[in-house]
Amino acid sequence: HGRVAMLAVLGFLVAESYHPLFEDVTGPAIDHLTQVRKEYPAFFEIGALAIGGLEVNRALVGWAFPDTREKAGVLNEDYYPGDVGFDPLGLKPTDKAEFDEMATKELQNGRLAMLAAAGFIAQELVNHKPIIETLKLLILLDESEIDKTLGLNLPSGDIPMIELELETGAKDTFFGK
Repeated sequence: HGRVAMLAVLGFLVAESYHPLFEDVTGPAIDHLTQVRKEYPAFFEIGALAIGGLEVNRALVGWAFPDTREKAGVLNEDYYPGDVGFDPLGLKPTDKAEFDEMATKELQNGRLAMLAAAGFIAQELVNHKPIIETLKLLILLDESEIDKTLGLNLPSGDIPMIELELETGAKDTFFGK
């Protein structure tokens, strides 16, 4: 799941700026599949079959053949989860300690990517604008412009002021209550 999430984050950022496969697909990434399905109805089915083939290969590489009841669901002894022998650049370390360190880094980056992808999806569902556009707005615009453009009522002041507002029961400037 971490590898898929890392690809998703990259896909959000790249495809919203320039879609390498479909020139006519534009806007927020959460709408891209719908746009592709309108133009190329069989794309999703072909993609699902390709992913299914890769998963069958992973199952054949990783799991022992269940010729007995005891072998059902048992991993092969020489299989490491996620390692299906695909390493065209030769990045997989041969030293066990280095491999364990790289695997841990991949897990941590995958977890971060899952959070980022969830945030991207949530943000696009809220304001229906591409990620890059929202980031540009948040970085370049002052508070009044953000309020008008995104429809957000952001907290005023710095962190100590916000904390003071929360402690004193002052008017909630974020949710507009």
